[in-house]
Amino acid sequence: MTGRCAHACLSMISKTLSLKAGNPFLTFKEIRELVGNTHTPASGLNFNEAKSVIKGMDCSPQSYDYSIKDPSYSPYEPEEIIYQYIESQIPVYVGLRLEDGGHSIVVIGHTFDSNAWWPEASGGYYKHKKSLYFKSPIFTDFIIQDDNFGPYLTIPRGFFSRENVSKIIVPLSEPLSLLAEEVEDYIVFNYLTNPNFLKQMKIHKTHWTDSYLHHFSEHKLLLRTLLIERDEFINSIKNNSGAKDIKTFHTNSSLFPAITSNIPKFWLIEISIPEFFTHKHYRVGEVIINPYEKNWLKSILSIHLPNVLFAKNPEGGLEEYLIKDDVPYEIVRSPRV
Repeated sequence: MTGRCAHACLSMISKTLSLKAGNPFLTFKEIRELVGNTHTPASGLNFNEAKSVIKGMDCSPQSYDYSIKDPSYSPYEPEEIIYQYIESQIPVYVGLRLEDGGHSIVVIGHTFDSNAWWPEASGGYYKHKKSLYFKSPIFTDFIIQDDNFGPYLTIPRGFFSRENVSKIIVPLSEPLSLLAEEVEDYIVFNYLTNPNFLKQMKIHKTHWTDSYLHHFSEHKLLLRTLLIERDEFINSIKNNSGAKDIKTFHTNSSLFPAITSNIPKFWLIEISIPEFFTHKHYRVGEVIINPYEKNWLKSILSIHLPNVLFAKNPEGGLEEYLIKDDVPYEIVRSPRV
């Protein structure tokens, strides 16, 4: 049976999830039957029909509607949404606006930019709007699947603007109480810029804290947010070449109870600076958040900044630990590892 671009995209997503996580694979015929449209030639799918097919894959569709013109309805840019879920290894369904209608594609990855000049020059020589941090690490292109032009094509990251994107659907394996775009902003504005946290870093001052604070003051921190399985995170820490105290903390259930809890996944926000990330794919700290906890204060499991770590104690507060000999170390899923 035949289908349109939406059918092709959903079938590609279904195939990816079936291979990766064992979700049911839906054929074109099954997709059409799910939405009650078995006529030939097939008609396109609307937003709600596409979401119903995602549910048929045993997924929870997280959707973003950019056809609504009010920016407060979708305060985050499409590029930000797509990037954070792609880093979480989740394929993203994107509806595009075209001159003569619409089209659907699947975003499956992105390139890494090893350019050593642009990360610094973009802020030094060219005047951009200042922000507290860069929303995402340095990359130039997204990798997409397009049923009209072929697989594994690249598209410039700037293409995914409100002008070009009408809809986004993320096939989450289960509903989450906290979403990627929300946790980044919350951590930045409530913790990374918190004077008390910065004060503690200055007390335990070293070369790396100086470097962090310098980049913070210059608005040059990089944040990389991804949803990660608890076991993958723990294994990445065990196999990392970073500070021994970090390994000890994150693999000790008495210090970090989350490793033996029933929390299957974490939001991991890796913190880096341009030269470390670009050259070595290193980070200088990270924040770990429980994505299933609705209460923001209760959701934070640990915050690691250079030479200092704050972790949830049994009373629900954040307890401070000094990290000796703290050094930058590999990001999760580094291309170099």
